[in-house]
Amino acid sequence: MQQVHWRGFALVIGLMGISLHAQAQATPNAEPVVKVTGNVVLASDYIWRGVSQTWAKPALQATIEAAHVSGFYAGFFGSNVSSYFVPGGSLETDWYGGYRGKAGDFSFDVNAMYIYYPGSDFDKATATPAFASQSTASMEVYANLG
Repeated sequence: MQQVHWRGFALVIGLMGISLHAQAQATPNAEPVVKVTGNVVLASDYIWRGVSQTWAKPALQATIEAAHVSGFYAGFFGSNVSSYFVPGGSLETDWYGGYRGKAGDFSFDVNAMYIYYPGSDFDKATATPAFASQSTASMEVYANLG
């Protein structure tokens, strides 16, 4: 049975509550300098890039993001995962940051994301052959033009 790190989810949900309270205190007609948004999702399955990360089981997910009026933003996403998908892991944490803006009629977004599975290790995998890298963490960079 997989163990879910509920303290991480509780922290994210608590931070979301604090941020929503801070937004409510702002002047009603003024645009906030930093806008904080977030959500919590209970999904029947967590499928990412065509693969079920929860082994066809439900997922509890939370996202929180802070965006500055300049276009810079940073955020966090967390979800439970199956230790069948991520050996030794039960939680995915995605830490990301980037810049969104406009250039004429075009919008753009440049982002870097660090994906980390606390407690995971490919040494704990039962599949063969062994993986060349024992790390389950990864870094992704992308750009989007619209």
